[in-house]
Amino acid sequence: MDEVALASATELNEAIHAYQKAVEESLAAFETDAGRRDILRACIENTIPRRGSLPTVGEYQIHGIGCWVERDGVEVDFDFGPDSRSDGFDPWRIGLFTKQFPELYPGLQDADSVKSAFSGLERKGAVERLYDDSNLYFFTDSRAGIDA
Repeated sequence: MDEVALASATELNEAIHAYQKAVEESLAAFETDAGRRDILRACIENTIPRRGSLPTVGEYQIHGIGCWVERDGVEVDFDFGPDSRSDGFDPWRIGLFTKQFPELYPGLQDADSVKSAFSGLERKGAVERLYDDSNLYFFTDSRAGIDA
């Protein structure tokens, strides 16, 4: 990997982990406010509304197989993967996330840069889709990313 590609991959790795942390914090907030993390099931059962605001969660909207949350001024949009996994990500969602933090992720401010860096992690084998028809990728190693 050349120096620029390594820097992009490192920046992307950091962004993915920050995104996953934001998703986890959102689900923990749902557990605090609604008593459960299985928010899709809770919505189907009418335990929580499809959209709204909760004290710890903040603003949210459940959609399809995922959820959009705005907590403390940070937006995160995520889909659930197989077995209700919440650690999946894709270039589009990571791009939306990194655009909120131009000072932290200056090399990931446009879709092409995100896709290029993402392709590097994919070629390296650090990320994979569990199913061909899924948009979500997962780290191949739980410690994953550039140093995996």
